[in-house]
Amino acid sequence: MTSSGTIDLTQDVTYYPLAAWNQSAETACSSDVLYSTDVIGASASLSFRGDSIQILGGERESDGLLQISVDNETTLVDLSSGQGACTTLFNWTGTTGAHNLNLSLLPPSNFSTYSQSSSLSISHIKYFNSDAPLSHAGRGLHPGVIIAIVLGCFAISFCALGLRCFLVYRRPDADARAWVDDTEKCSPNSIGDVVDLAASLSRTSSMTMVGGISKPPLPEGGQRVSGTRAGAGGLNFPAGFYPLIL
Repeated sequence: MTSSGTIDLTQDVTYYPLAAWNQSAETACSSDVLYSTDVIGASASLSFRGDSIQILGGERESDGLLQISVDNETTLVDLSSGQGACTTLFNWTGTTGAHNLNLSLLPPSNFSTYSQSSSLSISHIKYFNSDAPLSHAGRGLHPGVIIAIVLGCFAISFCALGLRCFLVYRRPDADARAWVDDTEKCSPNSIGDVVDLAASLSRTSSMTMVGGISKPPLPEGGQRVSGTRAGAGGLNFPAGFYPLIL
């Protein structure tokens, strides 16, 4: 695909000397303005971005030469053919990018004998930019290379994670050690010991709960005594109250 653009002869071109160039209306080449000169040594310069450029204009039959330079490449155009106002004066094709163009009106090679004056008119300058196919390097990395890079990153990440886990397992930090100690305290064996202790205490206790007041069991064949009874040491206790007997 090729894109193109047009150089604005009024804004994009520098003329030297400016007084040597004449500006007039132009419609033949679908442009609004035409610049012309017949002064030997007059020049014009411009910059464009693309890979080719075309200069349209006219020349009056003369003995002059038009020198056109694009970057470091110079071309001479003979103006003696006498073409019309919309003739292709110059075509250049090169590499895509920014380029500088300079043109100047030169005397003919037989400067000492020529009789006719030189005349040049520029009516249209058009540049083109072809979308050249990119090379393999320009298209970026090969998909296989990208996949290999991604897999390599995953492998490095897993290796780093495994190494970290190994180091933590071999040398746990203080917090990890404390957590392990707490876990051991709450192990099933420790819990079982607590249960056994509670059962043992339950078996050794001879207390029963009656009406919310702890009372020892009655001896075999014994009867409860209502009212008060004498306790050890001649102490009197209210009915239903019994001292704790271990």
